Amino acid sequence: MKDNKPIAAGFVYLSNSIVSHLEWLISNPDEKVKGSIVTLTKSLVDLSIEKGCTTIMTSYDNSQANSNNLRKLYSLTGFKPVGDSITMMIKSDNIEQFLCEDYE
Repeated sequence: MKDNKPIAAGFVYLSNSIVSHLEWLISNPDEKVKGSIVTLTKSLVDLSIEKGCTTIMTSYDNSQANSNNLRKLYSLTGFKPVGDSITMMIKSDNIEQFLCEDYE
């Protein structure tokens, strides 16, 4: 929040498993708070880890206009891509089991 206005929001889906799902990250385009969406993403990842999750998943459609920004955001926070047309990104202690052959 900045001046009682939301800056960024997102959802993390938790269950009784070791997997969580991170989705719907958005930021207020009128508020240019540097790093707010990265801070939010890291906070949601930290929450997942605190709840015992060792694998955190997220996905987005590569045809979306902002897909490059999402890929950069998730990569900055430790996620790795594991798909093609719809990119699934995972942050896991055992990431090697999920990676595509062409991952660089």
